[in-house]
Amino acid sequence: MSLDQWRAGFSVKVDGTRNLWESLNSNPQNHKLDFFVMLSSMVSVIGNPQQASYAAGNSYQDALAKHLSAQGHNAVALNAPMMTGAGMLTEKPLWMEYFFSIGWSHMSSEELIAALDYYCRPLGENNKTMTSKQAQIVPRLWLNRYTAAEGAEQPTWQHEPRFNHMVFHGVDNGRDASAAGSGKGSASALLSAAKSMEEAETIVLDALLQKMTKILSVEMAELDPAKPLHAYGIDSLVGVELRTWMGKEIGAEISMFEITGGQHISQLAGKAARTSRFVQVAGK
Repeated sequence: MSLDQWRAGFSVKVDGTRNLWESLNSNPQNHKLDFFVMLSSMVSVIGNPQQASYAAGNSYQDALAKHLSAQGHNAVALNAPMMTGAGMLTEKPLWMEYFFSIGWSHMSSEELIAALDYYCRPLGENNKTMTSKQAQIVPRLWLNRYTAAEGAEQPTWQHEPRFNHMVFHGVDNGRDASAAGSGKGSASALLSAAKSMEEAETIVLDALLQKMTKILSVEMAELDPAKPLHAYGIDSLVGVELRTWMGKEIGAEISMFEITGGQHISQLAGKAARTSRFVQVAGK
């Protein structure tokens, strides 16, 4: 991303939070705030592709809460996860189902309000201020509902050593498990062994449709290769995940414009097959 794009996501959190704190705490010698609660995001903890500046801005809030609490202020940063009862995802049920399946944490509006009610209150005479270790509030990390052996996409945070205790061990990953169950190899192996471009296009189309069934939680029969991806509710947010998958599993660099620009699924599969680094067909 450009510097201006970075600033757009970063400065809202950093400058806004600092200005708010300085405005409310302009005369700390005569008055100390009863509480100062910042709505940070789970993205600062587990990260998210294409949102590095937003994650950094929320990390600033987390660090500021710890800094202020160390100075004796009643300050916390609440790492809010995905909301199930409000926000953009309530209008995109397929997206919400997809994020559930890959292990994104979530909470309801009522749970968020309850958390704010708990932290947005003065501390009594017998209570102490938050310690720096308590100042960053992580409501929950959600274990994905489906196991890797069932073929579900796995959350990216599971590869971080700090979350090692939350990962189910001793199970195959989704790709290997699905391959073993179907008697087929991975898409990359099948593409490397393809004898013709037509065969390669068929392999890519089949893998792409299989991927869509997992994203959308639908049956293969419900998908029409003659329709574009956006006909099934796949927009730019899910498109990022799909683009990453195409680069890794198919070996093709497909642009976001091509994913969201209205090409038929079969056309997209054909382009991916022709540009795949795994395909070794002569005259490609």
